[in-house]
Amino acid sequence: VKTNLHIVLVMDFTRPTFTIACQSNPGFFKECSVQWMEGWSERSMLKIPSMLFSKDRSDDHMKGNLTGKIDLDEELFKLFYSIHKTMEKKYLTPKRYLTLLETYQEVYLTKHHATSKRQQHLKSGVSKLSDARKVVDDLKRNAEVKQKELAIKQHEADEALKQITKSMSDAGTQKTEMEHLAVKVNEETVFIERQKREIDDELAETQPLVDQAKQAVGSLRSETLVEIRSLRAPPDVIKDILEGVLKLMGVLDTSWTSMKAFLGKRGVKEEIMNFDPRNVTVENRESVEQLLRKKADSFSQENAAKASQVAGPLAVWVVANVKYSKVLERIRPLEEKQNKLKKSLENSTRKMEELSHELKQVDDKVEKYRTTFEKTTNEAQRLKVDLEKAKETIEAAQNLVGKLEGEFYRWSAQVNDLNEQLKILPKLSLLSASFITYLASQSEDKRLNYMNKWKQILNVDEKFDIRKFLSTESEQLVWKSQGLPSDELSMENAMVILRSQLCPFLVDPSSRATDWLKTHLKDKKVEVINQQDNNFTTQLELAVRFGKTLIVQEVDGVEPVLYPILRKDLASQGPRHVVQIGDKIIDYNPDFRIYLTTRNPTPELLPD
Repeated sequence: VKTNLHIVLVMDFTRPTFTIACQSNPGFFKECSVQWMEGWSERSMLKIPSMLFSKDRSDDHMKGNLTGKIDLDEELFKLFYSIHKTMEKKYLTPKRYLTLLETYQEVYLTKHHATSKRQQHLKSGVSKLSDARKVVDDLKRNAEVKQKELAIKQHEADEALKQITKSMSDAGTQKTEMEHLAVKVNEETVFIERQKREIDDELAETQPLVDQAKQAVGSLRSETLVEIRSLRAPPDVIKDILEGVLKLMGVLDTSWTSMKAFLGKRGVKEEIMNFDPRNVTVENRESVEQLLRKKADSFSQENAAKASQVAGPLAVWVVANVKYSKVLERIRPLEEKQNKLKKSLENSTRKMEELSHELKQVDDKVEKYRTTFEKTTNEAQRLKVDLEKAKETIEAAQNLVGKLEGEFYRWSAQVNDLNEQLKILPKLSLLSASFITYLASQSEDKRLNYMNKWKQILNVDEKFDIRKFLSTESEQLVWKSQGLPSDELSMENAMVILRSQLCPFLVDPSSRATDWLKTHLKDKKVEVINQQDNNFTTQLELAVRFGKTLIVQEVDGVEPVLYPILRKDLASQGPRHVVQIGDKIIDYNPDFRIYLTTRNPTPELLPD
């Protein structure tokens, strides 16, 4: 049995009874192999912070929602140990040092999360205000562009209106000119008609004679013309008549040979019939008139008919054409005037057509300018409405941005302040964690002395107020309303109770702190029990399993059943954590909290 039986005795050298126990049992030193484990080495103490904070403890039940790695420098790791060394010997245990690190992690992550969240909120506000400024600037630029577009459209509308006015004025002038031309054309047309009637009246007397003469000539037979040509010496009547015919037709050679040649021409009868009296010159007509006066007998109808069948019609033709030529000469000024009037009428008509075409072009231009005017006017009106709306928006935005200008600079300053706070947050968190870990049971004087000493070690401002760092004024007001005394010591103790990683033990003779704790935790699943109750162990097991908050009263000394819980001796079983309570293994709920209270001012407590 002695060979196989191994017994390990663990004794706390810090207890007052340690020396007496050793002296009373000298067999410890004779039969046992003594391993004196006073504490960890300095090297280990310096190494532990980097090991603890360098790994992601997202699955650690101790951290709740605030998890992750903490990046710290080597200098801060040394400060942890420097703070730890300043404490009394009974606090220089590895357990207390680990508690310091865990408390630091909880304080740092909580403050860092809150500060970062607030900073992000302020940055978001600053960003929104900056965006608002940019929006206002963009609105101003758009308004300037619309203002220029409006000026352009108004100018285009004015130009279109000017063109319309000018075109309408030109059209009015052209219409007036057309009206005058129309009156002139009407007058000239009437005058030409009157002249034409006068000419027609003059020609009415002689035209029938010419027509009759042409008809008579047309009735001549070719044999009669051949008969006259065959004469060796024609009678004077025939000769005189043929002389008149030749002279009227412009043939100056009036010899018999010339006469025979004229009569022998092909189509001579048609030539005589189609002769135009307007071709008779004044000299030839006067010569024929002289011939008619001198040889009047030859041209009488009776004598001519006696002389030959050809002579009669030709004599009538000569007399009729002479008369017709004289009438033509008399009406020639009228015809010339009529021709001038016709040319003037043609010019006026052409001018009217040109003016009409120009008026149509003017109408087309006016319609085009009117369309442009309406379009540009509508666009200008739309731009004007948009510009007015934009100006209203800009004015409202400028007023808003102006009112928030102070907030912008204040928030920017707060962002910078929070950056500075984040820089010194590790040291402030260490100072606060040290206060929670080591000074909870100390008097006010000792707390003040230690805090001043630590501020020098950490190079922290002497004005640093731990109450403001670990709690807000609103939280302190709530605590006061819940019955907590308003003195500084009570406020500090409340912060320690709510933030400590160790199980809070309240030495509360007046029970005021206990009553406050019950009120403060009333919204949680709180159960209050005395350590002496018969069902204490059962209540403890249920609270651990279901994550309840347990307030244990009248704890004059800690029962052994609480040791695993107070030391957090947890074991992992897959994803679960379990703890041994008595002879049972109970699932450990991370929401479980336990608070120990006593009215005994001198309870019997074990060291760490």
